[in-house]
Amino acid sequence: MSQSHLSSSFARSPSSSSSHKQNVFLVSFRDQSQSVLEKFWRMRPQKSNSYQTSGTDFSGEKLFATPDYLKMMWRRIELLTQVLEMGFNFIFTMACDRFFGDPYDSDNWVNGGFTYVKSNHRSIEFYKFWYKSRLDYPELHDQDVFNKIKHEA
Repeated sequence: MSQSHLSSSFARSPSSSSSHKQNVFLVSFRDQSQSVLEKFWRMRPQKSNSYQTSGTDFSGEKLFATPDYLKMMWRRIELLTQVLEMGFNFIFTMACDRFFGDPYDSDNWVNGGFTYVKSNHRSIEFYKFWYKSRLDYPELHDQDVFNKIKHEA
């Protein structure tokens, strides 16, 4: 979703988006989408909180499978686990990922670029298991580890 589309979706009439505004948890990179965040904060100042990550530099390009890339991907899984633990469902998207295959085939390869997850005991425990499993596969990124463990959880 482009920044302008995201911005305009928050400014729509009450009938199209106001019920959703009460339950939005927005995670963004400040330097890349400052105008979207500023609009978001102005609309919800009494219910807005800023959450800062530490120990991981998200500011620049990370080359695929390098130590910095792996650290960034695993920090994302840790953050999403925390979102679930707070009771939020989430839709996570990055880039323009797409899926080819049978959606009911558990042997499909995972693509973590677009996910919808409901917060419940099972999803929280799975995300914790997934995050801990990085230690068993230290050279793999999150999607490859997911493909290794998806039948174990």
